[in-house]
Amino acid sequence: ALNLAPQPGETDDFSPQTHLEVLRAHAPDLSVDVVLADDGVVDDPAALDKAVQEIGGRLVLADVAADDGSARHEPARLAQAFDKIFTD
Repeated sequence: ALNLAPQPGETDDFSPQTHLEVLRAHAPDLSVDVVLADDGVVDDPAALDKAVQEIGGRLVLADVAADDGSARHEPARLAQAFDKIFTD
């Protein structure tokens, strides 16, 4: 599951796809099956999907953010998204 917001001092100004590209640059053999991202924070789903495919995965977009506006995942929504990923 991707972070909902950048980590201050670490990933400032990183888009979700930039985050994956940096991970891939540091771990060239990295591969994943699935990347889960909140559909409300992904500005460019096509670019993110391309970055996910480049590391061998598939992109799943779901509403997993907490309703309070914080950069936290809502546990029940996250669990539901993971359940769907693991059962599909």
